[in-house]
Amino acid sequence: MYSPRGYPVSHFSLGDDIDYIVTDRDGSIWTAYGDKGIYGNHPESSGGLARWNTDGTHTWSPRGRLPVWPLGGSAAATEEAVVWLAWYSHEGAFLSGSIPAPATSPATATPQGHRGHRGPRHPDAPHPPVPQPARH
Repeated sequence: MYSPRGYPVSHFSLGDDIDYIVTDRDGSIWTAYGDKGIYGNHPESSGGLARWNTDGTHTWSPRGRLPVWPLGGSAAATEEAVVWLAWYSHEGAFLSGSIPAPATSPATATPQGHRGHRGPRHPDAPHPPVPQPARH
């Protein structure tokens, strides 16, 4: 971390293979990870998307609230209190918006929905498993 004047003031790890990083108006740090981070060995990267405070404390991850598991980030942006994270999966591309919870409750964020496009998969994405017929 650097001060507004450009001096180093602290350091911490945000995980591996960060594709996109953005800060919101409250100073939280949002990260979207690549496949090496999601499927690698760093526990903070495995959720695919995350929020951090300025002390480096992990304050949010999707924890199963995404429509499908991400393979990597595509973009990140903020719009007022909403943070938008674009990501892709085996199922297509998605745009997820989250409104951070008030500072009194830093461990949560309210998912505001996901917009998905189920188009051709990313060329680097591994092939999804082939569904097996149900056995009765």
